[in-house]
Amino acid sequence: IYTYILHMEVTKCLFQNIPSIILVKIDKGKNVFSGINLEFIIKESVFSQDLSLKISKSIKPVEILLLSDLLVKCEIFFYGCIFRNYSLKAGSVIYINASWYHTFQDNVVNLLISNTTFEDNMCLLSGCSVFIGKYIKATIMNSYFHIHHSKITLENLDVLPKGLFIASMSPINLRNCSLSCNIPFASQSPSLIEIKVDEVMLNQGTIQHVEMRHSCPVWYKNELKYDFKSGFSLTALSTFCMPCQLNMYSLHFQIFITHDHGSMLRIYDTSHGQIDQTFCLNCPLGGKCMNGKITARKNYFGIITKTGVVFYQCPEGYCCLETASSPCSTIDSCSGKRQGVLCGSCLKHYSLSVLSFNCIPHKNCDAYWIWPLLVFSALGYLIWYSLKDIVLE
Repeated sequence: IYTYILHMEVTKCLFQNIPSIILVKIDKGKNVFSGINLEFIIKESVFSQDLSLKISKSIKPVEILLLSDLLVKCEIFFYGCIFRNYSLKAGSVIYINASWYHTFQDNVVNLLISNTTFEDNMCLLSGCSVFIGKYIKATIMNSYFHIHHSKITLENLDVLPKGLFIASMSPINLRNCSLSCNIPFASQSPSLIEIKVDEVMLNQGTIQHVEMRHSCPVWYKNELKYDFKSGFSLTALSTFCMPCQLNMYSLHFQIFITHDHGSMLRIYDTSHGQIDQTFCLNCPLGGKCMNGKITARKNYFGIITKTGVVFYQCPEGYCCLETASSPCSTIDSCSGKRQGVLCGSCLKHYSLSVLSFNCIPHKNCDAYWIWPLLVFSALGYLIWYSLKDIVLE
């Protein structure tokens, strides 16, 4: 009786603009072996596509299909890799699926993704960066997921994608992960994480551990949906970046989420500590709130406090003027090369102008002709002040 041992390793490789890269398929069928032991490792490798390439129809750069009932043990390991710029109509950057039940009971298939970066991977279905099917025990740790641009737009879709970063049908542990989305979605938002443990596996395990930073576009609201069963057993978790309604904004665009088996899900805000839930605030006086974003009105300056954004009126000409040359694009926009609280100081290498509210470059202060003008102006004022009574008489 023989056990077939298969070890595959990819180390320090570069895969550039290659549509389908790695496919591992352990299929059904007759086999002279009593079992198969699979170890699959990808380390310190880069998978990427140029942004100029067309959107791929259906590819999975790394696809692992485990279909055989002879699998005795399977270890899948990603370490120190980079996956970037994949725009997929259907498919996932890492796609792993199995199709039998006893392996999950026996803890046969284990997946570990560690110290790996996923950048600007977008799709129109589920699990753009990582898709994990049934019967797999997975851990993702010390890894980074980020989207700041994409060739794929999600407007006017009948069904929004689920899990732009991660989609899983199996229990998954997230340890010290960072997820960041800088794309400001309009009225609807796809989920960034979509984890839902399949019903047939609830007796075998749930989401044991969550520890992640979750960042949305500035002033957007982090929104969570989750489900507990049998006490504090977390069985489902979805995260979203939602714009607030008109004339509202949110401070909860950066949060930290934690969970350990047997306890509630906890949410922490970077400036408020632990919070019960995320929410939107009414737009304050001096601010303008549209499309989930808050900006200052003309000649107002905003400061973030623990209770929200507070606006103060600036000295005339100091803060933004709502013009093409001085737009109010943030809560603390300044005009005339100014900076600081209430725009009260000049930018580096600039000095305050005597003849206007603007700041001018240091080199312009060497215009010596202005000093005689100031001296004569001062003398003229002194002479007028001394002789004004005589002149008036």
